[in-house]
Amino acid sequence: MVVHASHLLFTQHKLPEAAMAPNHQITLGPEIIETTDEAVPQVEPIKGIPETTTHVPNRSKKEEALKEEPQEPDLPIKWGNVIAIFIFHFIAAYGFYVCCKEGSWTTILWMYIMGQLGGIGVTGGVHRLWTHRAYKAKLPLRIILALLFSLSGQNSIFDWVRDHRVHHKFSETDADPHNANRGFFFAHVGWLMQKKHPLVIEHGRKVDMSDVLADPVVKFHLDHFWKLKILMCFLIPMLTPALVWGEPWRIAFYCMMARYMFGLNFTWLVNSAAHIWGNKPYDRFIQPTENYVVAFLALGEGWHNYHHVFPWDYKTSEHGTYSFNWTTAFIDFFAMIGWAYDLKTVTPSIIERRAKRTGDGTRQCGSVGGHHIHEEEEPEPDDFCLPPLSTHITEPDLTRQSVRCVATGFPIQKRVLLRTLVHTANSKPTMASIEDLQKLCNKVESVIAALGPDTVTPRPATEPDGPTGVLYEDEDPDMVSTLNMKNSEPSNIQTEKTESSTTSSKPYRLRIRWRNVILLGYLHLAALYGVYLMFTSAKLATVLYTFVLYQIGGLGITAGAHRLWAHRGYKAKWPLRVILMLFNTLSFQNHIYEWVRDHRVHHKYSETDADPHNAKRGFFFSHVGWLVCRKHPMVIEKGSGISLKDLEEDKIVMFQKKYYLYLMPLICFLLPTLIPVYVWNETWSNAWFVSTLLRYAFTLNVTWMVNSFAHMWGNKPYDKSINPSENYSVAALALGEGWHNYHHVFPWDYKTAELGNYRLNITTAFIDFFALIGWAYDLKTVPSDVVMKRVLRTGDGTHQLWGWGDKDMTEEQKGATIELNKKEN
Repeated sequence: MVVHASHLLFTQHKLPEAAMAPNHQITLGPEIIETTDEAVPQVEPIKGIPETTTHVPNRSKKEEALKEEPQEPDLPIKWGNVIAIFIFHFIAAYGFYVCCKEGSWTTILWMYIMGQLGGIGVTGGVHRLWTHRAYKAKLPLRIILALLFSLSGQNSIFDWVRDHRVHHKFSETDADPHNANRGFFFAHVGWLMQKKHPLVIEHGRKVDMSDVLADPVVKFHLDHFWKLKILMCFLIPMLTPALVWGEPWRIAFYCMMARYMFGLNFTWLVNSAAHIWGNKPYDRFIQPTENYVVAFLALGEGWHNYHHVFPWDYKTSEHGTYSFNWTTAFIDFFAMIGWAYDLKTVTPSIIERRAKRTGDGTRQCGSVGGHHIHEEEEPEPDDFCLPPLSTHITEPDLTRQSVRCVATGFPIQKRVLLRTLVHTANSKPTMASIEDLQKLCNKVESVIAALGPDTVTPRPATEPDGPTGVLYEDEDPDMVSTLNMKNSEPSNIQTEKTESSTTSSKPYRLRIRWRNVILLGYLHLAALYGVYLMFTSAKLATVLYTFVLYQIGGLGITAGAHRLWAHRGYKAKWPLRVILMLFNTLSFQNHIYEWVRDHRVHHKYSETDADPHNAKRGFFFSHVGWLVCRKHPMVIEKGSGISLKDLEEDKIVMFQKKYYLYLMPLICFLLPTLIPVYVWNETWSNAWFVSTLLRYAFTLNVTWMVNSFAHMWGNKPYDKSINPSENYSVAALALGEGWHNYHHVFPWDYKTAELGNYRLNITTAFIDFFALIGWAYDLKTVPSDVVMKRVLRTGDGTHQLWGWGDKDMTEEQKGATIELNKKEN
């Protein structure tokens, strides 16, 4: 019989007689009781429960020895592998050039398919099926996966599984074949260039491989490994293009080598990049991370923090969606036809508890691409969910108000510091006798009796188990803890929180998002090369096509996400909304739902810490810097209060949000590249660098100029006390979005400008056209007298008049005018 300690605390202090039988053991799990400010009776240490500990749970003594006393043998270099890997990479680099320049479209598509199939052999076969036994497969599917794995050109199934099981069992120790603690290069490819560490060999011999050897498909693959590898990895991918559609042998060979090395490096990225860079929403005390780039390239294997916490989940990810996880779609398909079965996964409640207990606070509460995704700052050290993998003891901050007991769900209203439980929560679950647990319960009972019966109150059954914020997962513990405090007024506390300043009281530590730095760096370098190609080799049709795409994508932002959905400056019928949704997807600036949320926060809290691109933090930050660092906590906090009900009721907006990761690559990248190539025979390089990357980068920067230039330079004829200004250059480039002083004063005006003409405001002309045919209606604007009253009251005196007699001229302006050489009547 095993009884969990948390089931006994506060709820039953007398154990049933049946439980008092000798030789019964009780597991003290990692549960915590937070405390309040009052003094408490001293609780003596209890036998069987450690008073202090520095023990790291879930780590065996052998692993601790591996970490504390690493062996450093002189491991010889495997020069044969070094030379072969170098030559293969050199050939692959040249092969990639040849494939792009001389290869036919059919050959490129063929190699892409071969790469995807080989990847599935690794991810769906040798990894999720044979290594982790996350699902079971019937004989036909196992044969398919073995052949696809041979296509990848990696080791035998037996060797791959053995090494990977050792990697999981002794991750980041000397017994790990590709220990990431030895650096990126070693984890990526260096481990193949060096003799294995003796501990890798030693522990590899001890790993249970009986289930693998019992599979006849694996035994066949092991017996005929080299024949299958040469046939599947090299001959078939090269012979098919040469013999079926007449691709030159040289090009077929080079394309095959490029495909092979891409496949290897994408697999190696899981060992290197996914163990070094990324978030750790499930366990921040281990190396593996959640890495979007690796997830995309490795067919869903980049959600590596989750995978190392729950390695038996067939999805290797919490998310059930197929975006960035094509392997899951592959397995689900064969499960649908009955070839895959016994698919193992983890219940959401278990995941949530683990994330709260050991995660770094970046867990996504929605699917990838959802509006709930926010990368937040790390939890504070005094977070009431103390990590069970901590290597030190962190007691709750005595100055903080009480919070709900996460062990039992009861709100603790007095400062009750149960040191033994705090220590237990930071240690490996400890076995204690029934007698010791009875003593612990008696101590708890004495503390409650000393503090009064009102110390604890049952939590309502309807109260959620964890944070309930929409846009972030780590709610303010202070706010949660005060809801049931005795002698307090929850309504006043709520009001005080709601009306808090937009300046965060917590110290803000800027953290760079290196993934975005790398991607934006590549994008802008490629765009510069696109400028060069545009003036040297691109066809005129390509240049005009690029300009048209920039205009169309810009309208998707200005007329769509901005004026229609963010500010509701007008209404549109569903055909126009579909058009604007597609135009917006072409611009690729997040889906409409997320764009609108951030923009409404920007207007409501402009130039504060809650502004996503606060111009007071400098030009670079407001232009692009806000995208290469994590959001300020106030942006996330205030974003939770923004109403988005109107968007949630728009089926077109929600359709784009749901399928954004499918629509965006197609509309923003694939179609703009394919159309010039197939319609007017443009080269692939010109199509990719000019009409796709240059156009995309230019559209981004023009949009960003509204956040930077138009918040720093220009006149302020409507309100001189705010940062937004009237900027002609931005108005011209951003299709009418540069009249920004007016827009921040009257954000609901569909023109975003006082001027009724279309000069430097193409978006207004676009909306007026569709209003003419009835697709746009209820266009909102501001009466001229209201505008003039605001100009006179808060403007800086630069309000424009077209000349003498303008309806906006005041009598004061007329009286201050001198007419020279006036003709007498």
